Amino acid sequence: MNLLITLLRHARREWRAAELKPVLAALLVAVTAATGVLAFTDRVERALNARGGELIGGDAVLSSRQPIPATLVDQASAAGLQTTPVVAFPTVLFAGEASVLVEVKAVADDYPLRGQLKTAMTATGLGAMAAAPATGTAYIDARALAALQLEVGADVEIGNARLRVAGVLTEDPEGAGSFLTLAPRAIVRIEDVTRLGLLGPASRAFHRLLIAGPIAAVEGYAESVRPQLKGQRLTLARDAEQQLAEVGRQTRAFFGLAALAVLWLAALAIALTARRYTEARREVVAQLRCFGLSRRRILLQLGATLGLYGLPAIALGITLGYGLQAMIALGVGALFNETLPNPGPRAALLGALVGVLAYLSFTLPALAKLTATAPSTLLRQTEDRLGLREWLAYPAALGVLTLAIWLLTGEGQLGIIAMIGMSVLALSLAGVMWLLLRAIRKHTPGRSFVTRQALRQFASRPGTTLLSAVSLALALAAVLLLGVVSGDLVRQWRSGLDQDTPNRFLLNIQPDQTETLRAQLADLGIGDAQFYPFAVARLVAINGTKPTPEAYTDPRAARFIDGNLNLSWSQELPAANTLIAGSWWSEGPEVSIAENWARTFNLGVGDRLTISVGDREIEARIANVRKVDWDSFRVNFFLLFKPQTVAGLDSTWVTSIRADAEQARQLGSVIRSYPNITLIDVDALLTRILGVVDAVVRSLSVIFWCALAAAATVLLAALSVSAGARRFESALWRSLGASQRTLQRTQWLELGSVGALGGGFGGLAALVTGWSLADRVFQIDYAAPWWLPLAGAALGAALSLTAAWLVLRGVSATPPAQTLRVGAD
Repeated sequence: MNLLITLLRHARREWRAAELKPVLAALLVAVTAATGVLAFTDRVERALNARGGELIGGDAVLSSRQPIPATLVDQASAAGLQTTPVVAFPTVLFAGEASVLVEVKAVADDYPLRGQLKTAMTATGLGAMAAAPATGTAYIDARALAALQLEVGADVEIGNARLRVAGVLTEDPEGAGSFLTLAPRAIVRIEDVTRLGLLGPASRAFHRLLIAGPIAAVEGYAESVRPQLKGQRLTLARDAEQQLAEVGRQTRAFFGLAALAVLWLAALAIALTARRYTEARREVVAQLRCFGLSRRRILLQLGATLGLYGLPAIALGITLGYGLQAMIALGVGALFNETLPNPGPRAALLGALVGVLAYLSFTLPALAKLTATAPSTLLRQTEDRLGLREWLAYPAALGVLTLAIWLLTGEGQLGIIAMIGMSVLALSLAGVMWLLLRAIRKHTPGRSFVTRQALRQFASRPGTTLLSAVSLALALAAVLLLGVVSGDLVRQWRSGLDQDTPNRFLLNIQPDQTETLRAQLADLGIGDAQFYPFAVARLVAINGTKPTPEAYTDPRAARFIDGNLNLSWSQELPAANTLIAGSWWSEGPEVSIAENWARTFNLGVGDRLTISVGDREIEARIANVRKVDWDSFRVNFFLLFKPQTVAGLDSTWVTSIRADAEQARQLGSVIRSYPNITLIDVDALLTRILGVVDAVVRSLSVIFWCALAAAATVLLAALSVSAGARRFESALWRSLGASQRTLQRTQWLELGSVGALGGGFGGLAALVTGWSLADRVFQIDYAAPWWLPLAGAALGAALSLTAAWLVLRGVSATPPAQTLRVGAD
C-alpha cells in the first residue's frame, strides 16, 4: 500500500514536469495516426472488395465444370456465409424461324448476393432493379431479342420448353468476364433447368456457387477449402476483375507502406521526446541513488509513471484515430458514390499494439540506461553520449514494429525492403555525420563568427546532432517515398484508363467483312481499329506430355487444361505487348505466350506446345514470352502464333475501338447491317473502374498528408531535445556581448545545414527504395526522379528552419539573467 501511494505521489509530481507532456503527445500522435490510417485503409479495402463483389455477384465464387460438391456448400453454411447456386451453359434460342446462340444462366431466388440485377421493358429503356425471374419466365439480352425480333411479353423456345420474356436484361453483376467469350445472355430460374432438358451428361454446363458474408469469414473459408479443391476454382471478389484486382493489390501494398511510414515517424518522435525526458531526470535519479534507493525501485517509479499516463494516451489516440478516419472518409466516400463500409476492430487492436510496442521499445531502454549510470556521471553537466547499445536499440525497436505491421497486414516483402532501405540510410548518414563532426573538431573553417560558432555548435553535441539528422532523414525519406510511389501508381492507373481506352468490342466478324467494316469505322472517325483473327483451341500436350491439373500449383492451370483456349496470330508484335524473353518470329512453327501463362505452366523459350483446333493438331516451339498490358482494354491473347504455323485455320475476327456518344449511336446503325457481328459496350465497366481509381487516388493523397503531419511531429520533437541546452548557451553568449540577431543567424545556419544534409540523404534513400518497391512489390514502371535528393535537401532545410522558429524562437530572446538563474537553481 505504501508503495502504491509513493508511486501515485511520484506520478502527480511528474505531471507538472514539462518534459513528460511531449512524450505523451508523441505517443498520442503515434496511436492516432496509426489507428486512423489503418482504420481508413480497412474501410477502403472493404469498399474495393464490395466493388469487386458487384462484378461476380458475391464476395467469392466457386466454379467448376461439375456440380459443386455438397461438402463445400455445407462448409460455407457452417461458416455463417450466404450461398446461392448458378448454372451457366450455351444453347440456342428459337422464335419461329429465327435463332440465336446465347449463354443461359439459371439462378435461384436470392441471386445476386452482391450488386444488382436490372431489367427494362424495352431494348432502349432504362434498367431498374429486379428480382430473379419467376418460374416459367426469362430475362433476355437486348442483342438476342433483336436477333429474334422479339419484345417483352413474347414467348421464346429454350430446349423443350417455352418461356415468356419478362424483361430486357440490362445489367448482370456476374457479367464481367472475358470479352472474347461474352455471348448474349438469358437468365432463367434454376428450377426450370431440369424441365428444359439441356443438362445431359455431355452438356457444357459451368457450375458456380456464389458466396457472401463478412470479409474475415470469407477469407477464412477460402483458406480452409483451397486444399480440398479438385477441379474447382475459387475466386475472391478483390481478384475478380483484372483491372480492379491490380488496383486493389497495389492500393493494399501502398497502405501497408503508409502504415509503416506513419508508424516509424511517430516512433521516432517518441524516441526523441523520451530521450529529452530521461535527460531531464538525470539530477533527480542521481539524488535518489545517493539517498539509497535501489536501481530497481527508481526504474519502477519512472516506469509506473509513464504507464499510468501512457495507457490513457493510447486509449485517447484510438478514439481520435477513428474520428480522423471518419472525417477523411466523408470526402473520399463520395467518390465511391456511397458511404464507405464501417471499419472493423482490427485497427483499434493494431493501434493499441503498436502504441504499447513503440512506447515500451523507446522509453524502457532509456530509463534502464539512466538508472544504471553512476550518480557522479549523472551530476556532470555534459551531454549524455549515445553508446553502441543505445544506437542499436532504435533499429531493433523499429524492426519489432515492422514485424508487427507485417504480421497484421501481410505485407512482408514490403516491410523488408523498406526496413533495409531505412537502415542503410541511417547507417550511411550516421557515418558521414561522424566523419564530418570529427573534421570540424580538428579544424573549424570560416572567418565570420556566425559560421565558426554554427560549426562549433554543430560539433559540440554529437549525439543530439546525429540523432536529429538521422531522424529528419528518416522522416523525409518516408514522406518522399510515399509521394514518389503514389505518383507512379496514379500515372500507371491513369495511363491504363486514358481517353483512348477502347470502350467497344466487335466480335464474330467474318474474314470477308473486315475491310468493309474498317472503311465504315473510318467514315465514323474511328480510323485506328486493329483487327485480329480469333480461334478456339484445346491444349493437348506440353513438351509431348498430356498435362493434368494436379501437376501444377496455380489453380488457373485447371481452367486452361479443361477449358477452351482463345488464340490468334500476327506477323507483328501487337500494341500493349512487350517481349521479355526470346525474339520475334524465326524459322519453323512458333508460338508466343503471355508472361502469366508461362508462369502458370513453368514454361520458357524452347518448350513446345501442342493444341487442337477441331480435328487439326498443331505443335509449335515457344519463340518468346510477352508481357501483356491486360489493363489496356485492348484485344490481347495468351497464345499468339506465327501466321505460317496456323495457315488455313478457320477463324472469325475481333477488334476493340473507342467511340464517343455520337459515334456509338451511328455505330449501332452500322452493326445492324451485320447480323452475325456482336457489339459489346464496356462503358459501364470503365466508368465503374474509373470511379474506384478516383477514390483510391484521393485516399493516397490523404495518407500522404497524414505522413507529412507525422514528419512535422518528428522535427518538433528533435528540436525540443536540445532546447534546454541551447537556451543556456544562448544566455552565456548574450552575457558575453553577442547580439540576439547574431545568435539567431548562428542557430539558423546550424539547423539549416543539418536539415539540408538529412533531407538530401532522405531524398536519395527514397529514390533508391522507391525503385526497389516499384519493381518488387508494386510491379509498376518507375520514373526515377533524379532531382529528389536536391528537393529533399531544400525541403529538409526549409522544414528544419520552420520548426526551429516554432520551437526555438524564444531561446535567444529570453533575458540571460533569467535563464542563468534557472540553470543555477
